[in-house]
Amino acid sequence: MFTLVHFCLHLVISVILAVSVSYFVFLTCYSYVPVRYSRYDKTYLPPTFRKEDLHLPLDETDPRKFQPIKAAEIDQVSFTSYDKLVA
Repeated sequence: MFTLVHFCLHLVISVILAVSVSYFVFLTCYSYVPVRYSRYDKTYLPPTFRKEDLHLPLDETDPRKFQPIKAAEIDQVSFTSYDKLVA
């Protein structure tokens, strides 16, 4: 009788421990949902679209000389079809 009670108590404790560990693993591994996906780090600068801005010389302290620049996305306007009236 004592061994059966001891075995059942041990079984219940083992099940509770296994469930709590698996729940902890689920929370830490699978519940992270990023808000936005980004290929670029925060140090990347946005692209330049205006052709006039591309022809201007850069200052010595301009961050575009030293920091990487993001590539333009598909839905953004390229500088070849840029219209001041639309933008």
